[in-house]
Amino acid sequence: MTDIKKVLDMVGFSDLGLNWAPKEIKLRDGRDAILWVNELNGHGILDPEFWITKEEYEDEYREEFSANLNNKTKPQDHLMIYEKLNQRQFYQFSKYVHFDSDVLEIGSSFGGVLRQVLKYDNIGSYTAIEPNKEDAKFIRDGVSSNKLKVVNDFFTTDSEFDKEFDLVVSFEVLEHIEKPIEFIKTIHKNLKFGGRVNIEVPNHHDALLHTFKNKGYSEFYYHKAHIHYFTPTSLNNMFSIEGFTGHVEGFQMYSAANQLSWIHTGKPQGSATSALGISDDINIKRHDFKHLMENLDYEWKEYVEAQLISDCLVYKGMKTI
Repeated sequence: MTDIKKVLDMVGFSDLGLNWAPKEIKLRDGRDAILWVNELNGHGILDPEFWITKEEYEDEYREEFSANLNNKTKPQDHLMIYEKLNQRQFYQFSKYVHFDSDVLEIGSSFGGVLRQVLKYDNIGSYTAIEPNKEDAKFIRDGVSSNKLKVVNDFFTTDSEFDKEFDLVVSFEVLEHIEKPIEFIKTIHKNLKFGGRVNIEVPNHHDALLHTFKNKGYSEFYYHKAHIHYFTPTSLNNMFSIEGFTGHVEGFQMYSAANQLSWIHTGKPQGSATSALGISDDINIKRHDFKHLMENLDYEWKEYVEAQLISDCLVYKGMKTI
């Protein structure tokens, strides 16, 4: 276990106080680990002993973290599996995409969200940063647009661009970053005054984890690729201190059926296709039953999002300083 003062220094939190307590957790790979939890806002930091390396992100990340639990999923399959989710993620910020908008996406993965944006001709440019070599190549080879620039690298304080951006978006990225406040500061530097951010992260107050306290889910939820575990308060605070005005919203990625499966079995479903919703392979002959399930899914998502106990959080804000 790493000394808490050293941990806070490593993640750039040295000035945020010492109200942290160690919590024993089990990682997805089965190892026992330590999570440092802030006693005031619930933010969690994985002990540095368990962090993965930069090289794993560049070359090996998809070997372990893919849509299917037992085997690597190719980028083209990810694109198909997550298409509806990527549409929903696009709707988070679509009203801020205007004529000649310059958009930066940090951690574009296989390019699901950027494809949604580039369907529209009224943007100025789209810069996509993605450190994974296979995903970056898949975007370059598969998306033909003179408005798109793909950067196969990490977003750091040294990242340089030829413009300031109107909008910066990222999805499931900030939790991987060692120093999130420094990361947010760099976003601020590259954003126009009045520019917008839309940043999605997993929620440490997720209902299955925080409300139902599902043991099986807890052992799946925590894993070595996530350094930070954000709560609504901790996420909002980090953006506020760096010159943003905004708010946190809930966003439920996975379906009500998936939540019920976790509660009943304590185990993950075998693939993201199953977890995200009703598979197209399931033949539901009674339309009233299918309609009932769809309504249940809608109402569950609406409820947990409103209560900020959804599986994800989204910070939506504006550069005001």
